[in-house]
Amino acid sequence: ETGRAGRDGLPAQAWMAYGLQDVVMQRDFIENSDSPDTQKRIERQKLNSLLGLCETTKCRRQVLLDYFGDTCPPCHNCDTCLTPPEQFDGSIAAQKALSCVYRTGQRFGVQYLTDVLRGEDNPRIQQFNHHTQSTYGVGTEFNAREWRSIFRQLVAHGLLQVDMANHGGLSITPQGRTFLQEKPILYLRKEVPKVRAPRSRKAQTTSSFVAKDQALFDALRAHRMALAKAQNVPPYVIFHDKTLQQMAALQPQSLTAMAEISGVGERKLEQYGQGFLDVIQQAVSAHSAA
Repeated sequence: ETGRAGRDGLPAQAWMAYGLQDVVMQRDFIENSDSPDTQKRIERQKLNSLLGLCETTKCRRQVLLDYFGDTCPPCHNCDTCLTPPEQFDGSIAAQKALSCVYRTGQRFGVQYLTDVLRGEDNPRIQQFNHHTQSTYGVGTEFNAREWRSIFRQLVAHGLLQVDMANHGGLSITPQGRTFLQEKPILYLRKEVPKVRAPRSRKAQTTSSFVAKDQALFDALRAHRMALAKAQNVPPYVIFHDKTLQQMAALQPQSLTAMAEISGVGERKLEQYGQGFLDVIQQAVSAHSAA
């Protein structure tokens, strides 16, 4: 949905959340569909590209445009540009994770594997006798959240795959086996502790739009909503927020002045101009009387 953000020229925020359960679900959709093998292969490639976007340490806009065969300089606006993620040499961590997957039979999920690596006193681990494996307790340098991130990235790098038929169990891919044999350097994103950010007011959307215009802007939006309901159309069909903000900031007092505002064409001026002008004039009169 990031392509929709900002189409009206206003600042926008895109928020993304995902986990391995999403990978399991999407791959299950692909494998169990009636599509031919060629289409399934395309869908797998798309999913892998999406995983790459999720785990990238590069500018996200660059990754998006690269997928569509385009390029751009860093956007200096996405999270990876504003707060570049710290990387670390995850080669040893990856070897531990892959070895743990192998030595536990390539059929367990992330939570169980994390418990084994961290040496948890888990009855299930005792039941499967995995506390005797060499990988038991070798990953105490990372907490459970950090291991989840590492496993997620190993899936994104194609070293592990999620087995849909085995309730989300992880297995090693051919690429993962090659990694274990050759042991190349692998840089991973460092998981940072979650910090709850203080709530802040919405950023101003235009340089000319200030707090004193908010009441008029709200009145213009209310008038737009009434028109939209009467005509059974979305509000933006009448005017975008950006246009209403300019009306609130500039406060035109004539149709001629109204016509100078971006988004007010000849047809919309004729159809809606006087009504919005009346709202502005009423607000100005009320402010002067006060």
